Amino acid sequence: DALCVMGIGGVQRAGFIAFGPGDSNCSARGKIVQASAGQWQLQPDGDSDCRIPLTVTKDGISLGAVPPSCAYYCPPGLGMAGKAFTRIENASKAATDLAGDPLC
Repeated sequence: DALCVMGIGGVQRAGFIAFGPGDSNCSARGKIVQASAGQWQLQPDGDSDCRIPLTVTKDGISLGAVPPSCAYYCPPGLGMAGKAFTRIENASKAATDLAGDPLC
């Protein structure tokens, strides 16, 4: 599992991959948008309907309850809600998807 966030202020981008059994995985990348004061969402590139809720803490980021419009980003039977990612400052290895492409 991996998540990356890059950029500053209103131009942050993020991407994640969360693995299930075998090589099954949920994956998305896009921009971070503010939902309300202190609440953030990941809006995948090219998808104006899906908004994946993000809970940001000092230790990392977790994914919230995902609306049905985001089902495309996981295979049947695998979900991303509640997935947590621990913060690693200045990670030496870039977060990549299953094909090895950078998530950010």
